[in-house]
Amino acid sequence: MKNFALFLINVIILSSCRKKSEYPIGPNPPFENCKILPDISPPPGFKLNNKQSVDFNGRLKEIQLIDGKVGYALGVNSAGGYAELFKTVDGGNSWVDLKLLLRENPRCMFFLNDKEGFISCFGGKGDLLKTVDGGVNWVKQTYPNLEGNMNHIQSDKHSDLYAILSGLNTNTVLIKSKDKGNSWVIINDSSELGFSLVTFSFKIFEDRIYISGKNGVIIVTDLNGKEIEKIVTNASNIYDFEIIDKDNIVMSASGKIIKTTDGGKKWSATYNRSARIVDFWNPNEGIMILNKSYCATDVYQANDIIAYTKDGGLTWDESAEATNVMSDYSDNQLLTDKGYILLIGNNIFVLDR
Repeated sequence: MKNFALFLINVIILSSCRKKSEYPIGPNPPFENCKILPDISPPPGFKLNNKQSVDFNGRLKEIQLIDGKVGYALGVNSAGGYAELFKTVDGGNSWVDLKLLLRENPRCMFFLNDKEGFISCFGGKGDLLKTVDGGVNWVKQTYPNLEGNMNHIQSDKHSDLYAILSGLNTNTVLIKSKDKGNSWVIINDSSELGFSLVTFSFKIFEDRIYISGKNGVIIVTDLNGKEIEKIVTNASNIYDFEIIDKDNIVMSASGKIIKTTDGGKKWSATYNRSARIVDFWNPNEGIMILNKSYCATDVYQANDIIAYTKDGGLTWDESAEATNVMSDYSDNQLLTDKGYILLIGNNIFVLDR
């Protein structure tokens, strides 16, 4: 019986490593491609340059360029999970370790300008590190009226700050600061708010806030947190939510990409495998990272592509496959018109035409 079981396992593994000439759009097929492909390349018509690699004992998780020259990259040190912050003053060509020496576990980073910035930390009282001198000195702030940790700090056109506050034993709420983080107020505490993944919790677009809710619902509010409408997506685990305009939205969820052209009344699938959105600059043109194949190994291995569409996702101009691009990808930053910085592992790539 044992030998028969081993025989079946071998048959499954051998058959799972078969090579296919085409990858159909549909549910993730059996394991397909076991060849490790280390070189990341651009889709046709684009250039991809490895601008810099930040070498430290940890993993970068966020990047933000302020004015095309000054920028910051937030990392997590492998020894204790503490925050590491790196700064560039030449558009990302070189990076300096700011040596925070802060034993804080970071959630996210946001800079209002080249001097004023924040790192949210685990702590349970909205714990926030604040700098006003470009990261040289930091002051820790806590807020007695808050319960939980801040996620995805963002600002509107008035430089007011917003964040999602969540905790293990607290309800998810949307908070706002009108005084550069010195104080925060809860502006939406709907029981329908949900927060399960670190990649998307809410996004500000013009005068609206799109917030991740429970059961695939997106709650739309004004800038004061007053609900305007609910958008039903029937999707779970939202990874990316790209708002092109109030009618056209593209979303990556568990194992699929869906889009709407009527503000969320109807949704259609454009890719039925795992994917991450880099950007869409109009309803037709966009850049994404798409999964193409998996391999049955003890260590996670998947081959992915960087792809460009000019017809809203009906067809794609694809790069060559590379291994674990999607799992290593953590952030992107608009650099120029249709040019982007991609943070893949601890490597900073520039993708442009």
